[in-house]
Amino acid sequence: MILTKELYKSILQANYPKFDNLRVITGYTSSDFLLRVHRDFPKLKIDVYIGMALQGISKEDHSKYCELRNQGDIRVWYVYRQPMIHQKVLDFFSEDGHNSYVGSANFSNSGFGVQKEIMALVDNRVSDVFEEAMNEAIICTSSDVEGLIPMTHSPQDSGATTLVVDDVSTSQTPVKEGGHTSREWLKGSYVSGEVRVPIIRKEWGNTFIENSGVNATPPFISLKGIPISKREIFERNSVDEKINISINGKKCRAYISYDELRFDDLNIKREIASVLRLDPTKPFTVEDVENARIVARQSTEENYCELIITVD
Repeated sequence: MILTKELYKSILQANYPKFDNLRVITGYTSSDFLLRVHRDFPKLKIDVYIGMALQGISKEDHSKYCELRNQGDIRVWYVYRQPMIHQKVLDFFSEDGHNSYVGSANFSNSGFGVQKEIMALVDNRVSDVFEEAMNEAIICTSSDVEGLIPMTHSPQDSGATTLVVDDVSTSQTPVKEGGHTSREWLKGSYVSGEVRVPIIRKEWGNTFIENSGVNATPPFISLKGIPISKREIFERNSVDEKINISINGKKCRAYISYDELRFDDLNIKREIASVLRLDPTKPFTVEDVENARIVARQSTEENYCELIITVD
C-alpha cells in the first residue's frame, strides 16, 4: 500500500487503536511535533531515532525531548556516528504483530502535514534497521550528549533572539566534511526569526559545486544543515503546498524537496548574479559568493516569505 495524502491520519491515527508501541527512524523531527503526537495518542509508547542529529539539535528541543523521556512515554535518540542516517522508517508493533512503513516523510509537521511525501506499507521486517540505528545512537538524557551532538541555543539579548552553535568538545571525533567540521557554517545562521542560508558553503570546495545548488539546472538553494524545526518561515507562508516568495521585487512560488528550495518560474541564480554583479552563464565559485547569504524573513505582505541577497 502506497500513501501520499493525509499521512498523519492514514498512518498515525489509523494504527493507534491497533498497536501499543511505535519506533521511528527519521532525519529530523521537532519537540512541537512529538508533543502533538503525545497529546493525540497518549497511550502510544514511542522511540524516535534522529538520524541527522549531527547537523544540530536546538537546546529548546533537546530540553523538551528530555522532559518527554522523563515522563516515560517517548524516548528520543540522537545518531552520533557517521555516516548519518537519512532513512524514514515507522514500525508499529504489539504482541499480536506489526505494521511497518518506509518512504520519504520525516517524522515532523512538514513531513506529515505540509510537504508532498510518499510512504509505503511493507511486509519486510525492519528489526535489523532499528538495531543498527540503536547501535549508533545515544539517548537524549545521557550526560555525554553535549560532547557528541552540536547544540544550538537562544540567548536573550535585548529582546532579540540569536541562535548560535555551542562549541563541541574536540576530544570527541569531529564530523568532517571537505576538511571542515560540517557544523561550522551554522554559527550565526538564525537571527531574530530570520534564516540565513549560505549560497555556497566553503567546505564544499569548488570541485563539488559545478553542477549542484545554484549551479544546477535548474538552480536551487540547498537547505542542508538547516533543521526542519527552523524552517517555519517557509511553512507559514505555504499555500496549496507551495511557498509564496518575493525576491528583488518579483514574486514566485517555491517548494522544498528534501533539503532543496526549488523555484517555479524563477531562476534564482540570475537573481543572485544581478545583485552580486556576477555572470549567470558561468558557475559560481566559493570565492564569488564567499561572504554572500540569502536571508529569508517574513515579508510585510501577508503570506509571503521575502528573500534578500546580502553580503556580510
